[in-house]
Amino acid sequence: MPEARAIEVVQRLSLELYQPIECKVGEDCYIQNYVDGDPGPGDRDFTGGFLTYDDHSGVDFALESSKAMREGVSVVAAADGEVQSVRNNMRDVDLFRPAPYSIEDRECGNGVVIDHGDGWETQYCHMQRGSIVVEPGDEVNQGQDLGLVGLSGHTEFAHLHLTVRYQGETVDPYVGLTSQGDSSQTNPLWAEDVASALAYRSSGIISSGFTNTTPEFLEIREGYHSNSHLHQDAQMIIFWTSVYGLQQGDVQVMRIISPRNGEVLSERRTEPAPKDKVTSFIYTGKRLRTDHWPRGRYVGEYQLIREGEVVAEVRKKIRVRR
Repeated sequence: MPEARAIEVVQRLSLELYQPIECKVGEDCYIQNYVDGDPGPGDRDFTGGFLTYDDHSGVDFALESSKAMREGVSVVAAADGEVQSVRNNMRDVDLFRPAPYSIEDRECGNGVVIDHGDGWETQYCHMQRGSIVVEPGDEVNQGQDLGLVGLSGHTEFAHLHLTVRYQGETVDPYVGLTSQGDSSQTNPLWAEDVASALAYRSSGIISSGFTNTTPEFLEIREGYHSNSHLHQDAQMIIFWTSVYGLQQGDVQVMRIISPRNGEVLSERRTEPAPKDKVTSFIYTGKRLRTDHWPRGRYVGEYQLIREGEVVAEVRKKIRVRR
């Protein structure tokens, strides 16, 4: 009998979670911020890294751009449960273009709270206005649509913020409930089916592309400068890449390779990064000096190098035509 009671307790102290957003992490979305594991005024994610900020209470599944958000990315229930509350009427306005009203006490923006029983609940934040398709009292199954990723509440970029709570206290799903206060004994909540896909990545590629004008950070974040092709008379050919998790000492190398005998059209190698940066973007390119560019396929290559090892890279192609 004592053994049966022990098993029952373990079951109550665990919750199996699945990915709460319909995207492929590492391909068309990425995890930008994790739960802040520092109890004091500092901040650190569960690995001791810097992909978080002070008092951050959830996991941020970020989209490549606001354009991807506008095309529609579904938010789904991470586990079975009952919808407790919904907010669905806040505008999608980021902090760089603030809303004409206060968001105090509504920093989550449009969102859903789901009760999973035994003291567990999940909260889904920053969803698109008018997109939420569930109501309080609804029973939902794991994987069921809740609405769409948005840009409402206190946010600078299109993403889903997922908070997990047990008996009202925030729980890091990468750590779970620790054993008798021993933080080294973790019990991650992610289901085995998704644990690999959601594995911690200290750095990675957000997006990359070609353009014919000098790109700006906010334009990249909006989804501009991802041309499908370029014309021969374009005034510039520029290859750009945005990354997350740039660490102090990292070196970035990028180049554009011409279709003319593999000639390097443009190349850039940075000095070691002076400090950590959660997100960053870089570009290289060349101005048109003749009547037109040679037609054909141009290749852009980017590498993020840390202590002599390539930790992230991307290779993009674009065709220059008449």
